[in-house]
Formats: sequence, structure tokens, C-alpha cells
Amino acid sequence: MDILDYIDCIDDKEKLDFISSLPCKVKTVEFGIESCYDSTLREINRGHDFACAQKAVRLAAERGLDVGAHFILGLPLETREMMLEECAKINELPLTSIKFHQLQFVKGTVMEKRFHEHPDEFLRLSLDDYLDLMQMWYRDVLMYKATQDAGDLTFKDELSDIRKQADRAGYEGI
Repeated sequence: MDILDYIDCIDDKEKLDFISSLPCKVKTVEFGIESCYDSTLREINRGHDFACAQKAVRLAAERGLDVGAHFILGLPLETREMMLEECAKINELPLTSIKFHQLQFVKGTVMEKRFHEHPDEFLRLSLDDYLDLMQMWYRDVLMYKATQDAGDLTFKDELSDIRKQADRAGYEGI
């Protein structure tokens, strides 16, 4: 069973206790976190901050649930450097899955209007940029798994997270 929920709806433990008690083999809760930056979350009117997301993810993981998170790359005023820093913040979360989405503009929405009025606020990522971001993390996990040497890792500061991921996942899971 896979449940997608708003982070601000997980304000107590009862809902997660109920989900974890259901007689299903695999129970996954996915949250639309979208960004690790409170300023961005306010800009796009998400209705939660990153601390709220961290709490919801932690509470779900503590109940033995598989926890997934969705993030949007290319949100207004976020830079490439911020996206790289975001990878480190994401890696600190007890997630079992991550989904990265490109920013979509729906005709007639506030976001589409903003893009046309202020295109410089949006980082336009190519497919190669998206793949580079994904590849850096997985390259580090694979490299560490193969060599046990942190010397060439891009995300050296996240070595403990890389160790956990490398220990948890077989090559098939990476």
C-alpha cells in the first residue's frame, strides 16, 4: 500500500500508528516535501516548513514504514549550489525512496505568470543537469561500496549517510 499525504496532515502519531497497524506487507508513506528551504516553501505557499517535513518523515520511519519524499528541482530563487546542498539535507532523512520532479508550469497559474514576468528567478536545468545531480550521489554510494575509501567522494561530509546507504542497499538496489 502506498499513501501520499501532505506533511502538515501528519500532526500527530495516531494516523501513522493506524497506517503501521494495517495488515499489509509493505506500507509506504510518501510526502511532497518539494524543497529543504523554508524561504522557497513560503514562496510557493506549501503550508509547511522543512522542520515539519523532518518530523513527519522521522515519525513515519520510527513506525517501521517505508518513507518516500518528493522534491521539485528548479523552484524560484533556488540556485544550482542550493540544489547540491539540498542533496546533503535529503541524505540526513531516513528515506527509503526519493522522487525528483522538474518544475512544471501549468497555463494560467500564478507560477506560469511569474515565470513569464521574472524568468531570471528560475534556474533552467537541462536533462544533463538533472542527471548530474542524481549521478553524484549514487556515484559516491557505489564508489564507497566498492573501495571503502572516502578520498574521492563528492559528498565527504555525508560519509556516515553514504555508509548507511551502502550497507543497506545491494548493487541491485542502487
